[in-house]
Amino acid sequence: MQAENWKQLSTAVCGFLEVRRKTHAEDVISFVLFNHDARILPEQTIPLVDLTTIKLEGLLQANCSGGTNFGPALKNAYNVIYEGIAHAKVRECIEIG
Repeated sequence: MQAENWKQLSTAVCGFLEVRRKTHAEDVISFVLFNHDARILPEQTIPLVDLTTIKLEGLLQANCSGGTNFGPALKNAYNVIYEGIAHAKVRECIEIG
């Protein structure tokens, strides 16, 4: 992805997250950034309310080197979603108690 396209994407993501934050949503968030490999940022899912603009801009600094490989990205996305579901089920069990 070219630098200008990445900047536009980052701006759109920041705008979307700001809308979600204003609705007082109880969202949690992670990003899977990928090209020839994939990484999850931040390393642990965090509540959206704890994600500051400065922290978000730092997370979205990326090296746009090309060589897109969707396999590692989809595997990481699956893992993040699975862990989120497992965490929600544990929290639900604790609250029901």
